[in-house]
Amino acid sequence: MEITSKRVLFVPPLSPNDLGTTTRRIYALAKALSAFSREFEIKHFTFPRPSHTDSLIKYWMRAAYRLHVVSHTWKPDIIHLSKPTGLPFFYLLFRRLFSSREGVVVLDIDDLESAWVYDVPYAFLWRIVGSWLERWAWQEAKAVTAASHFLVQQAQAIRPYGFTFFLPNPAPIKKSEVSHSTKRIVIPTRLLDISVGELITWLQALYHTLPEAPLVVVGPDTERATILTAKAKEAEVPVTVITHQPSSTYYRLLEEARMGIYVVANTPATRAKCPARLLDMLGLGIPTVAVDIGEAKYILGDAGIVVSPDDNVLAHQARGLWYDDNRRLELSKRAQARAATHFHPAVLARRLANIYTQILRP
Repeated sequence: MEITSKRVLFVPPLSPNDLGTTTRRIYALAKALSAFSREFEIKHFTFPRPSHTDSLIKYWMRAAYRLHVVSHTWKPDIIHLSKPTGLPFFYLLFRRLFSSREGVVVLDIDDLESAWVYDVPYAFLWRIVGSWLERWAWQEAKAVTAASHFLVQQAQAIRPYGFTFFLPNPAPIKKSEVSHSTKRIVIPTRLLDISVGELITWLQALYHTLPEAPLVVVGPDTERATILTAKAKEAEVPVTVITHQPSSTYYRLLEEARMGIYVVANTPATRAKCPARLLDMLGLGIPTVAVDIGEAKYILGDAGIVVSPDDNVLAHQARGLWYDDNRRLELSKRAQARAATHFHPAVLARRLANIYTQILRP
């Protein structure tokens, strides 16, 4: 008997330029789902070409109307939106206004969007308006897939009787051997979820506790890298700062490290994330010391060292791990095993398929 496949329309968060969420989460999950099961036919929504006359809101409205047309003509069973603001908000608004019933809407949330605006004009206004927008979108969707336990709790508080599912980010699955000879500690950060000043405090503690270990920060853009380099020099902390790199180069830098450090500020934004760079170190088997903020404890489990957000405690644990070859080897093996069992794309694709089956059940 031939099985009729269910149509799933994946909608990326902003545009193809949003490489973080699009490539690491949305496209990765869609690709894994397509490979996992023939039960689902996958289609990716493509954004309209921007016009020089478009304001951002006008462009979002054009894109939302195009999505409305595509969903009406292709007739997907599931429309999986990414992020609650921008295009998804306007599309959900169109559905409400036009009483559209094409497909079941699943909303994917991997951030607390209203928490990401800091020292800019009217930031307080966005925190208020953005918070309302994303919570309204959470309520409009039939189901929500959330990247962190924090987001699951937030969504369930808003929609206690709706479908809300935990769906973490995938990790890179790549066999890697832990390095005993490389004398380097790597700290991956884009300096978006921790200030330069806060990071300097962590670097000072590491340097004073473990001065023999070269510190390498990788990930910030050129402007932030320049500021960090200058501030580290002022603080007399020797550190090598490498700007954001292509994935292949970035992974090689991680693999060449003796161990990794994960530090972030303790904010609603960081508590809500499922941090890709921590998953990177887990998947590559990098022995890691991480601060206990957000998803760190869940991601690492017994495959890393999770400490309270105290710079001296973290530095002390880093020193112990630096000189313990056996423990680093054991943590490396555990990390790769945990990545394979909890964060492998195929594992998450199976979970996503079960989610779709559950919400489509009559």
